[in-house]
Amino acid sequence: MQLLFLQYFNLINIISRLVKNMQTNDSKSKRTDIQLMRAIAIISVVIIHTYPVGTEFGIVVRCFVNYAVALFLFLSGYLTKLTINNNQLFKRIKKIIIPYFVWSMIYGITTGMTLMRIVVGFITGSCSFHLYYIIVYIQIVITTRISIFFATSRYKHVMFLITPLSLIFVQYVLPLLGLSLPGAINGIDVFEWISYYCIGLYMGNKIIKIDSIIIPGIITIIGFVFSMVEGFYWYNLDNYAMATTQCKLSSCIYSFGVLLAIGYILNNFNINDLFTSKLLSKIGDYSSGIYFSHVFIKIIMTNIFEKNSFLMLFPINSLLVLTFSMIIIEITRYFLPKKLYGLFGF
Repeated sequence: MQLLFLQYFNLINIISRLVKNMQTNDSKSKRTDIQLMRAIAIISVVIIHTYPVGTEFGIVVRCFVNYAVALFLFLSGYLTKLTINNNQLFKRIKKIIIPYFVWSMIYGITTGMTLMRIVVGFITGSCSFHLYYIIVYIQIVITTRISIFFATSRYKHVMFLITPLSLIFVQYVLPLLGLSLPGAINGIDVFEWISYYCIGLYMGNKIIKIDSIIIPGIITIIGFVFSMVEGFYWYNLDNYAMATTQCKLSSCIYSFGVLLAIGYILNNFNINDLFTSKLLSKIGDYSSGIYFSHVFIKIIMTNIFEKNSFLMLFPINSLLVLTFSMIIIEITRYFLPKKLYGLFGF
């Protein structure tokens, strides 16, 4: 066991030196506070996809990090100005659609999908289980004009109700009636996610202001406790998927609290004065590439190491997936021109 620990930390040390010595081609100036939040979001996503599934401890982990996708959408909204034009919105979709196509092909081909299945998967975000987010994001961008309309109207608070009401309808009312959404669209409709984007849009444009961290903190604590109670309720009913999903009411309340707290911090503090980390900033810079590639890295690791191997135990597996995703992005950016590594979202 000590030898395995030593080998692991030697590996991390070598990779860290390689990352430190490499030069990046990205000269864009980005807000380090936003990049820090993106780092937190993508680390949470990696944890979601590497946590110990099927265990009670796994429920606790998922309840804690279930804000991850909501945070990505919040940050997108936070950086969206009310004056954004259609050309700028189109550029957002254009920036992500090509890497999405490339990775849909990679996941589809490597998992043995037929061409028709890949086409359907591309449309529905199902070439890999995590790519649904891209379809959600595209819908969010397309409907941004509607979000801005409500943001500048007397009915602005309606947008906060859409996600919780949609979740209640889809996750609770329909099952009680013995119904469900078609599998291809379950979880990818914009209604189940748009409120998170609007919280960011409103706070980024100072449409809503929070004067204290107390209310977001209370909402976060209540939401987390509620999420734990609901999680173990579904676990006792042998419904582990519902116990851990982000798409349940308790997780929505928890995410609302986390996002409001983050919005308060971004609007009232200079995070750089409180905390700086070059590593986290780098992770934030590469969050898009990590999102696309980390599941592929996980598949490779699973094939190399046995599932019960020490290196596949949580959270070591999470750290390894994140580390190898980072190093592959670094190597790709180092050796390939921007037009080529951009195809992969790197």
